[in-house]
Amino acid sequence: MKIKILSFTIFTLLATTSWADKDIKPVIQGKTYSSFEMNIKTLPKPIKIIKGEPDECNGGNFPDQHDFGTFTVNDNNQIQTVHMLKNNAVIFYGKKLDASTTKSSFLKNFKNIAQQDEDNPNRFFASSSDDEYKSIQFYFKNNRLDYYRLWENDC
Repeated sequence: MKIKILSFTIFTLLATTSWADKDIKPVIQGKTYSSFEMNIKTLPKPIKIIKGEPDECNGGNFPDQHDFGTFTVNDNNQIQTVHMLKNNAVIFYGKKLDASTTKSSFLKNFKNIAQQDEDNPNRFFASSSDDEYKSIQFYFKNNRLDYYRLWENDC
């Protein structure tokens, strides 16, 4: 009985990390992903590998990040940062945001969803309505969307 419960728990935990998210869908080099995951083994050699910093929550270090120039993916296959270059974008609450997205149009469309950072007026953050542990941060530069970061709280 204990093995069945343990197996079910492990299966449930693994399944929850790969569920699709209806609110936040990364678009990398024109391909839309339904989750924050990308199989790093299918990608070419990264430009550089950024060592993971200490993880106070889980002990040890965060996973290393593989930098591919316009996006990064960590050792756990989680998409981290996506720069608005080479057909990169994000589908956020049904709207596609790319390098042409202005800060004013973003605020007009998402003023009730995204919150502005108190310390940085060019940074906004929002959570998924599907999963409170998944969030996105948007960074604007020269009034245009420059890049976004995906984050999944596993603490």
